[in-house]
Amino acid sequence: MHEQYVSVQKAIIRIGVFSVLVSFMAACSSNKNLVSVLVEDKAGNVELIYTKAQAPENLVKEIRYYPNGDTLSVTPMLKGAVNGVVSNYHKNNRLKEQISFVNGKQNGAFRRFDAEGVLVFEGSLVDGKKTGVWTTWYDEVQMEEQRNYTDDVPDGKWTYWYIDGSPKREEVYKAGKLIAEKDF
Repeated sequence: MHEQYVSVQKAIIRIGVFSVLVSFMAACSSNKNLVSVLVEDKAGNVELIYTKAQAPENLVKEIRYYPNGDTLSVTPMLKGAVNGVVSNYHKNNRLKEQISFVNGKQNGAFRRFDAEGVLVFEGSLVDGKKTGVWTTWYDEVQMEEQRNYTDDVPDGKWTYWYIDGSPKREEVYKAGKLIAEKDF
């Protein structure tokens, strides 16, 4: 019985991947400059999309799939480097993370979501380092923490709240050193 289930599951995955590939190829048929290559793997398939010819510098997007065929991640590329917003997904196909890249470096917004799609963490990166305000959320409305960074080092005011929104604690950092703190 288990073998039949596995066989049916594999067939469904193949059909799912095939339908994604056929859908993509149909979408690309109007743009004859795109080439799609599907790399099959038990751990999850990878779709590579190129402009004109299959070469690393022509790769414009990499799409990774979970073994069940759901999307794991979508990575935009430009001239062989990650460029744009990389989106990672939970196994339930909901957005997990979005990370901005410019020429292969993490630059811009970073956002993380829970399995239900609620934003739980956000901030900005410059050359892969935390910069500015980083916020952690209890839920869609209530902040849990706000922290300030300069070049990945605590710098400025950090504020913590209880789940009811009342203040819990404040800390002030200068170049990574705690210089003031207050509990409420």
